[in-house]
Amino acid sequence: MNAQRPLLVGVFQNQPLQEVLSIVSSVQLDLVQLHGREPLEWSKHIPVPVVRAFHVSANGGGLEDLTRPGLHHYVLLDSQRASDGLSGGSGMVVDWDLAARVVAAGELRALREPAGKSDGEPDSAAVRPDGNAGDPPHLKASMPIILAGGLTAENVAEAVTKVRPWAVDVSGDVETSDRKGKDLARVSAFIRAAKEAGTA
Repeated sequence: MNAQRPLLVGVFQNQPLQEVLSIVSSVQLDLVQLHGREPLEWSKHIPVPVVRAFHVSANGGGLEDLTRPGLHHYVLLDSQRASDGLSGGSGMVVDWDLAARVVAAGELRALREPAGKSDGEPDSAAVRPDGNAGDPPHLKASMPIILAGGLTAENVAEAVTKVRPWAVDVSGDVETSDRKGKDLARVSAFIRAAKEAGTA
């Protein structure tokens, strides 16, 4: 995604689809982030790219449908809150080893049938997060995840080095002490640490 300006992202958690669509239209959002229990199929009805949050539990659950094709443009991994099974705002770190396995397992590139092939075999197979799909290496590409969950200016470099995510997401760690805005010094420190690790 090559933008000449910052992108406007609407973050929704369990709002009705019609409300999401209305806000996309009236505000002219560039992307939508679905951060609740919205049906996966909603992505087909939303006219802008969709970031789908997957709420990763302490035991590694919550990754079902991660590589399901045609439903979401971007995958965000965030740590699951014990209180409601959703994610965001807990300050808990996602299991980086698990996240690294998700990235390494990749997403299966669509297989094209040779001309005249009509044996009814499926065009592709699901790739599991454990990397044991058994597919030939040339058919995989790494999974471009957005890593969230407990990231700070102090730990983001380690997270980027270990997981190799496509992007990182931060909120709580860069807020002002009164939680009413963002601390620009913290934002700058976070970005600097993430970029330095990303180019190492």
